[in-house]
Amino acid sequence: MSRHGKILGITIFMIFFLQSPVFAKRIGLIFGTDYRGNAAGVPALELCEKDARLMEQALKRHGKFDYVKVLLGPRVTAQNMKSELKKVASITKKNDTVIIYFSGHGTVQKDSRAPNGMRNYLIMYERPHVSDKNLDVWLKKIKSNKTVWIFDACFSGGIVKKGSRGMGRVPVRSNGGTVVQNGNDSLYFENKTLISSSASNERAFELDELGHGLFTFWFTKSMNPNNGDLNGDHVVSVLEAFEWTSKRVRSESKKKRRNQNPQIVGSPSGILIAGNIRPRSIEELEVEEQKTFKKDTSRQHTNEQTKDKGTVTTTTEESVTITTKKEITVQMTVETVAPEVVEIPVVEKPSRPADPVTEEEPSAEISTATGRLEIITTILQSRQAGRTTMDSRQVMKMKKLGNVTRKIRVQVSGNIVPAKIEWVDRNELKKVSGEDIPLGFYSFNMKRYKNRVAVITIEDIPAGIHEVVIEADDYPLIKERVGVEKNAQSRVFTIASLAGYGSIQGKVFRDNYDSPVKGQKVWLPTVKGVNQIHTMRTTSDGSFWFLNLPPSDDYQLKASIMESISLDNEKLNVRSGDVLRLDVVLGKNFR
Repeated sequence: MSRHGKILGITIFMIFFLQSPVFAKRIGLIFGTDYRGNAAGVPALELCEKDARLMEQALKRHGKFDYVKVLLGPRVTAQNMKSELKKVASITKKNDTVIIYFSGHGTVQKDSRAPNGMRNYLIMYERPHVSDKNLDVWLKKIKSNKTVWIFDACFSGGIVKKGSRGMGRVPVRSNGGTVVQNGNDSLYFENKTLISSSASNERAFELDELGHGLFTFWFTKSMNPNNGDLNGDHVVSVLEAFEWTSKRVRSESKKKRRNQNPQIVGSPSGILIAGNIRPRSIEELEVEEQKTFKKDTSRQHTNEQTKDKGTVTTTTEESVTITTKKEITVQMTVETVAPEVVEIPVVEKPSRPADPVTEEEPSAEISTATGRLEIITTILQSRQAGRTTMDSRQVMKMKKLGNVTRKIRVQVSGNIVPAKIEWVDRNELKKVSGEDIPLGFYSFNMKRYKNRVAVITIEDIPAGIHEVVIEADDYPLIKERVGVEKNAQSRVFTIASLAGYGSIQGKVFRDNYDSPVKGQKVWLPTVKGVNQIHTMRTTSDGSFWFLNLPPSDDYQLKASIMESISLDNEKLNVRSGDVLRLDVVLGKNFR
């Protein structure tokens, strides 16, 4: 080989070698401010800077991060955030791991150019503040798909998911109200993972006895492999850390008679945040390269077909509603695969479930520890329940079918498992789930029956992260991601609609998300075709539910006996297989 050929070969090898996961960097960027002494009138907090330091310690001690930059107090500004994210973007490759953390205030403002007419903001130490749109633009420059942004801020689920949330008064008309949709699709942050400390209409709490925010306290503890390593492979993935943390945050907040439900969106599978992080082999790298190439090719083809025609600008609003204190289940998704109905066969010899949920998520190597899983569903018991029809052929078919119970089959990480099915009524459902959902009635042979729904229990599931797939007669496939801990029970609550139908889940508030309205009448005046309840009064936390609705983009929602009172965005689009999540914020009491 010639001298130039050898040099070229060595150069190519070094480029490939230096970009391999063996030399993948681990970068942390942390922002936290208590706003003390600011000139912008931002109310001071107590524990955000302590939370930031605690996250720094956890990343260095358990995460083995090579570089962690911390900005506290007055240094948390829009310019510094933009500049530091630009630096991170300049030094990261696609295989690097990037963890970004923010602890502070959040708020919301009306913006006609924003999705649903609302815009989310992270509140800086001084103006200008940073919008969700700003963050999306800055994060796009970071090449690594192993980028995770963790928000410990009030109503931070509003940034993570579609919709808008913040503290203080929600900007609505005093003589009416608004409907803020919180759909399942993320509008921003493509190829990035985002974690919020609460749902979009919940506070994130600080506890004096902990000396930290509730979420950050438990999340940093999850990074210790003695805690967050669910499957016993000596590393803690982002999914393991999230599932372990969420369970404790939900439990501790309920003890205080509050609700705090952390959220996660994106593609977190395979991102390792702590533990015995081992370099991967060249063979593993080649497999990853091939997968990335296929994804990039597919994404490029999709982008060519549907390009975003909008423009991006940096927002510098001078008037923003500010939070007054730092207060900020796992949300699962229902995936529609096909509306076809199949008979579910009885499984005589189910095999043991296998971890992991995907090829990227680390699998258990030695652990034989197991846990218990309880899945609370809205799957209706009778195959006569949930729908009516005027088609004579369908009527005869349903009559011939009879008042029979639906069959259910459960898969855990690709393997069918034995499952105990218990059918419960509305009161029993409330006891196990905490949710008071009207289940309605159904009729058969001139008799009326109360609907009952399925609670599924599975024993001896290997500890770790699993994908659970539920198959039931007349329903599309229902998929959930769960974290199972050894010698413990995990619980999942999933909302399921019959094949070809959708559901609505919402809450009613007065002025702001601190004031849920109990006993408010809510109804859908345009519903037709399904034998279900379409009017109800909100429960103690302002909740209402409408299940198994025919798909339509012309639904209306009313939340007052005064028909003339209009709600902004009252027209709703219910899609087959989806749960439309929304909040109604009233300008004053309408009863």
